[in-house]
Amino acid sequence: MTNLTANALVNNFAAASGNGVWPGLARATLAQQLRDRIASPSSVNQASTPFCGPASFVRLLALEKPDAYAQAAIDLFNTGECTIGTLKVKPGDTVRKSAPQNKTSQADWIMLASIRDSGNAVLSAGGLLGGSAAGITLPGTLSDWFTKAGFTTVVNKASVTQPSLPNAQASLVQSAKTYKTSGHHIVMLVDADVLKDSNQDDEISIYPDHWITLTTDIKDGGELAYNEPISMWVYTWGDQQTIPKLATKPLKKKYFMNKFYGFIAVKT
Repeated sequence: MTNLTANALVNNFAAASGNGVWPGLARATLAQQLRDRIASPSSVNQASTPFCGPASFVRLLALEKPDAYAQAAIDLFNTGECTIGTLKVKPGDTVRKSAPQNKTSQADWIMLASIRDSGNAVLSAGGLLGGSAAGITLPGTLSDWFTKAGFTTVVNKASVTQPSLPNAQASLVQSAKTYKTSGHHIVMLVDADVLKDSNQDDEISIYPDHWITLTTDIKDGGELAYNEPISMWVYTWGDQQTIPKLATKPLKKKYFMNKFYGFIAVKT
């Protein structure tokens, strides 16, 4: 399917009547925001919520399966539940009755909050890794979403812990590069400090707390060139940015590896 069929679904939805089952959402506003995301999937933005996992998933859904993306949002609005491939999404009443929270748009709230609320395998604020990791989607959960949504290739090489040996970590980065050059989308689990010029060189990372998606190839000096610079463009927070953030402050590969917890490679 194409953006043309997805937009036709949204246009029919916009022309219909009724308030749906989300009292905090408006049909016309939702329709326009869905059109915006179909045209530019990287505008999907979790804002101040911990929904980076759902955002990474929904962005690729809008990019690769725009009709499924549009139909899911429409069904959620009309009935409070939807099915994406074989992925069943049904948020609880608290989410459904809430207005969009933490600066999210209506289109992102209905999709991200619904998917997040339907998945149980997440770290809680009182869980194993503490409050700073609250809401992070576990790798197995995110890979399961892609599989059920009909992505034909889903390779999960992400973990909340890192390999103990640097060469194993370097091999993981090389694997991400290889999958990217072979046409896969690469969703990476990282410590978000790697996105900040003030914290990118930290020696230690305690836990991963953010999902980002590669939008270019990874450039480095070679698999074991730990002290050479590494760079890439990634999707995060409704936009694309570079790692490192500042071209005037290069990032050594060894510091990137400190904050890299693997990846999920997917392909339609």
